[in-house]
Amino acid sequence: MPQYFRYAVQPWKGLYIAYFVLFALFIRLPLWGFAAIWPGWRPRRSWSWLRTMRNYMNMSVVEFMQTIGMRLLPDVEENARNADKLGFVWVDPVPGTYVQGEIAQMAKTNGVVPARISGYWHGKRNPEGKFGYLAAPGEKVMYWLRGSGYVNGTSAPGSLPLEPMLTGIMAHSCGLITRTFGLDYRLSATHPHDPVNPYPAALIDVVSGYRYLVATLGFAPADVILMGDSSGGHLGLNLVRYLISASLPSLPPPGAVMLLHPSLDWALTHDMLRGSSMQRNYYADYVYAVFDSRYTAQALLGALPVQEIYTNAWLSPASLTIDTAGLFKDFPPTVVVAGEAEVSVDPMRTLRDRLRADNGPETITYLEYEDAFHEFIAMEWFEPQRTRALKDLEAWFEKVFLEK
Repeated sequence: MPQYFRYAVQPWKGLYIAYFVLFALFIRLPLWGFAAIWPGWRPRRSWSWLRTMRNYMNMSVVEFMQTIGMRLLPDVEENARNADKLGFVWVDPVPGTYVQGEIAQMAKTNGVVPARISGYWHGKRNPEGKFGYLAAPGEKVMYWLRGSGYVNGTSAPGSLPLEPMLTGIMAHSCGLITRTFGLDYRLSATHPHDPVNPYPAALIDVVSGYRYLVATLGFAPADVILMGDSSGGHLGLNLVRYLISASLPSLPPPGAVMLLHPSLDWALTHDMLRGSSMQRNYYADYVYAVFDSRYTAQALLGALPVQEIYTNAWLSPASLTIDTAGLFKDFPPTVVVAGEAEVSVDPMRTLRDRLRADNGPETITYLEYEDAFHEFIAMEWFEPQRTRALKDLEAWFEKVFLEK
């Protein structure tokens, strides 16, 4: 696998930071700004000069983080002390009997066991000002699994740039969703960091979060709308597949699934094809370095053999080296949102075809937006694609829940 986090230790880290800042200020920014004056030199002709520069700056920041090994981790204990303000809750681990089949074997190999985790409520409080209150009869809830490559981030309020995505979707849910629960599943890491939480730690955690909503708060599974973005989309796909295959006590699959820009091919098998989206969209999307570094792939593997990232559908469900026929049967209504300019759009199209082969086109909705890059729904300035996507999701909510 390629080298990742090349300058994560001193003194190389400090030297690289100094180089990066100087090079960005005096070379990159002027050249980008000059080149972006002409539409033909922009990654997409339809983009404005400002949109082009924002994408280049995002790309540069992601490249910087991948090079020095920067990880943005929540301070869980501090957030727990501000639970009422942040909507913070602890989630108990599922019993070990809930970990079955292939997932149990992977967990044994990687030394993964269920653990207590945390999550955050967004949206409506009860009259007492509390968040994590019992479900009302027929109340729907969005269960959010956030992205960041399995190695960064949090679902805490104020976790920009993802919060506008939540508020936008809730505002376009036909009034069905007034509160969202975001789970902070365990984050993975590998060398040069201390190796922790390989797969399936995150999957076991999201089963715990789902059990919290259904068994503890009393939401009917049919009233849970699962939403995962980026790596969280991959995790959400696996959660639904696991709930269907394991037939866990009192935990049938959720009523509907939203997969926004899911990251599905950590093996990069699509990049082996000429003209792949990793190649043709290199300058149009800012997350190339996340995939190309292979850090997430190695962190998820843990003690599993390297070939598993290519051949294990839990790790890379869109891998072209896997025959997935029948693996995704009996999915609930599912919508996949993609940007045509994403480096990972090819795997999303592969997943679309695999889901439709197992469930039929009437169950699987695929929405792709021209000239849109990764997580554009979270960026309020990315118009008109953002508003168009939110309205299309609103139509999907209406079709799934109101036209019965």
